Amino acid sequence: MKKEAMRQNRIACLVLSIVLCPRLFAAEKPNYIFQRLTIEQGLSQSAVNGILKDSRGFLWFGTKDGLNRYDGYNFKIFRSDPSRSGNLTDNLIYCLAEDTEGNLWIGTQAGGLNRYDRKTERFEAYKPDRDSSQAETAGEIRAICPSPDGKLWLGTLSGLILFDPRTKTSQSFRHDPNDGQSLSGDRILSLCLDSRGSLWVGFQAESFNRFDPRTGKAERFRIEALPWNPGLVASVDTIFEDPDGIL
Repeated sequence: MKKEAMRQNRIACLVLSIVLCPRLFAAEKPNYIFQRLTIEQGLSQSAVNGILKDSRGFLWFGTKDGLNRYDGYNFKIFRSDPSRSGNLTDNLIYCLAEDTEGNLWIGTQAGGLNRYDRKTERFEAYKPDRDSSQAETAGEIRAICPSPDGKLWLGTLSGLILFDPRTKTSQSFRHDPNDGQSLSGDRILSLCLDSRGSLWVGFQAESFNRFDPRTGKAERFRIEALPWNPGLVASVDTIFEDPDGIL
């Protein structure tokens, strides 16, 4: 409680300073200060695949060896433990997302999808597969994109999944070589639901798609080879929409 009060006081002082000295802040250039968080500070592993700031102000880091929660002072580490229930199903974490209800979702390499219960600090595992008839089999989750209706878009190395946590059912979308409006591939690395309702899908090999959730059709875009390194295969690891609606 004391630490939380100190944090709130810092925020209040900053807001007050901005209100009282607008000209000073407008005249000066931003002075950004970067602080490194490493194993020495408590991080479980140095290879960080996913970062999320949640609605409560915590920073979450998904690494190759566990999930880390950082409160601005200390780390709390969550790891897989097969001998105990309610733990992470895998330590290698690829992605993190928070849905509209404040649930934290974790995508893993071999343990499918995990949901973190904030009250109990336990994890519930879901294993949606690319086929709804095999929804209990494990999946490698590379990207998570919450939808406003409570469902989750999941990017895997075997296609796109629309997963409903309430019914625990899933619908799959995959590349069809005979359909030019299907996804251009199945090896998905990134997802972004834009302000217009289109789902952007980034792939491991030189392409990204604009996917229409209403029709299930995709518009394909290809990344041209870099002129200084034509042999390099470009992958779309991240897609982000800025406040102006630009990707």
